Amino acid sequence: MAQPQPAAPDHSRAQSGEEIADAWMREMALRTGDDERPLQTPAWALLLRSPYVSWQGATSWLGGVPCAPQGFAWPRGADGLPLHFLAQIDLAALRPNPDTGARAPGLPATGALLVFVNHAEQQTLIVPQAAMAAAEPIPPPGDLAGLDSIWHWSKSPTFTRWPVDPLPFTDDGSGWPAAFPRPFDSPSQWITTWAMARTEAAYVLDKFQSTQRQAASFRPARDPGKPLGKVAAKSAAFYARIAEPQFQELHSVIQRWHDAAAAQEPGGKVDQQALAGLFAMRRRITEGMDRHALVLALRGWPSDIWNGLRHTHRKALAEQDVAALPPGLRDFFEAIITSWRGHRLFGLLKTLHENDEDRRGHDLFLSISGDDMVGTQREHTSGTSIWLPRAALVAGQHKGGLLIHHSNG
Repeated sequence: MAQPQPAAPDHSRAQSGEEIADAWMREMALRTGDDERPLQTPAWALLLRSPYVSWQGATSWLGGVPCAPQGFAWPRGADGLPLHFLAQIDLAALRPNPDTGARAPGLPATGALLVFVNHAEQQTLIVPQAAMAAAEPIPPPGDLAGLDSIWHWSKSPTFTRWPVDPLPFTDDGSGWPAAFPRPFDSPSQWITTWAMARTEAAYVLDKFQSTQRQAASFRPARDPGKPLGKVAAKSAAFYARIAEPQFQELHSVIQRWHDAAAAQEPGGKVDQQALAGLFAMRRRITEGMDRHALVLALRGWPSDIWNGLRHTHRKALAEQDVAALPPGLRDFFEAIITSWRGHRLFGLLKTLHENDEDRRGHDLFLSISGDDMVGTQREHTSGTSIWLPRAALVAGQHKGGLLIHHSNG
């Protein structure tokens, strides 16, 4: 199919900056190839498995090492160096789409899909089911470099292994799929136990303390008689606001809530009516305020709470040592880990606004987000995806294509 070409520029007169920018934006829109694709398409989410359920016998996973028959040749790139193993998917686990009955295009019904990448190349291999009967973990080659060699944070040669469960859905490319629950839309969804209530309150109290220290040390530099600069004036107004009696009372209310929660059984169900009243007070007091860390915490900031918990319990999570995890936080941990994280086979990806690769004639094959549980984060990018020529994808030909690192600006 002939690819659409942008209109030839008119050189009979000098173009204005606005015209040049408009032409560039039109060209970038064409290069996405979005206008060639349907509004919806079947996809398979790759959902991380809960650490609280068995990982034994998992047949699909991200990171770690592949399972393959003896004699498996670890893929190498054009430079002769081994690629990094990214994913293994059990093709028999790809159930038909519940809306259309569609199956994964170009893939056999059984066997294993193995994906390897470096910074610029990808290799996708399919191991037949008969050969998988004798599969075993394949250790990485001795000359496999650390992940930092392809701009990931870790110096380990492998991503962190985490089992995934493929789940079919209809993807419209808008972000969080409508078919998946959104467990953090309201505090009542993620603060379900007294242990989580205490943890969240302790987090907010810590933000109060750090903000009060900042306020105490705030010394705007200015010449006598001259008004404060814009940034300093905003900071001064914020610190004056949190010194008001209503904020001091709110601090006391949260402290009492924390102490009451700490006195309860960690796994006991939280008093949702009291929780709703507390957050109503927090929203009322912070209404109209700028997005300062304390304000965000008071409105409910589960992702930031998770960052602290994940860092503290990273080893226990990776080793599935649930006994070492805090009691009463299972609901929160599972909601964070097993909900939509952006990993998918096929589907639509319309969020690559900072990328200029020409994706016309290509469709998405695999997208893996930057994920702190797997170690796929990279500086300045939010994920990695493989795009294959449309005809090749349907025909099950997975060589070449585009390996795109999702720029986040």
